[in-house]
Amino acid sequence: MKKIIVWIAGTFALGLTLSSYAALKGPYLGLGGGYGILQTPDHNLSAINSVHVKGKSFSRGGVAGRVFGGFNFNQYLGLEIGYAQYGRSKYTFRTFLDPNASIRFYANTTDVVLKAYYPFLCNQLSPYILGGYVSVLERVKLDLNTNMEFEFADLDEDVTGVHKARPIYGFGLSYSPFCHFAVNAEVTRVQQSGDFYKNVSNYIPYMDLATINVAYNFG
Repeated sequence: MKKIIVWIAGTFALGLTLSSYAALKGPYLGLGGGYGILQTPDHNLSAINSVHVKGKSFSRGGVAGRVFGGFNFNQYLGLEIGYAQYGRSKYTFRTFLDPNASIRFYANTTDVVLKAYYPFLCNQLSPYILGGYVSVLERVKLDLNTNMEFEFADLDEDVTGVHKARPIYGFGLSYSPFCHFAVNAEVTRVQQSGDFYKNVSNYIPYMDLATINVAYNFG
């Protein structure tokens, strides 16, 4: 989460030079891009239980994006729905017969959130908080050509899907010197569920997303 906050602090300075999105009353549509990460284990997978495994490594996070639409009832309160795609997690390892084995995690979400704004500077600058629920669709892909034993259950050589509703919360900052066109900087987190090492096929990690968004308000 600290990496997300540092990233958003640096990029928001650029966003302040553009026309942006604040709590303008009425409906709006927008999209954003930035950095997203699935907070899967931050080390080589000890769940791979085989003396024949060599060269384990991992990478997490990457380019992410979100599209959204919503309605601001007034300058203080709005309702928003969105769809987000997160950066993947990938764990690689090699065996005597398979030099390119891997486990990959992908996730996207459909969300519904309430936004509470606090406008000031003549309503041009609006920090806000948000909270709601997301429908998480996570896919776990195992690429493996050899027989190995795993400490976790229910993972085979195919795509395993995990579909759950989870809480989401976050904060953002909007700046709006002009009507209709908009930009904001936003950070969100999806709450974790399950235990990676007990049952990876029923596991949702913490999911962090930091984006710079642009929008058009029809009000």
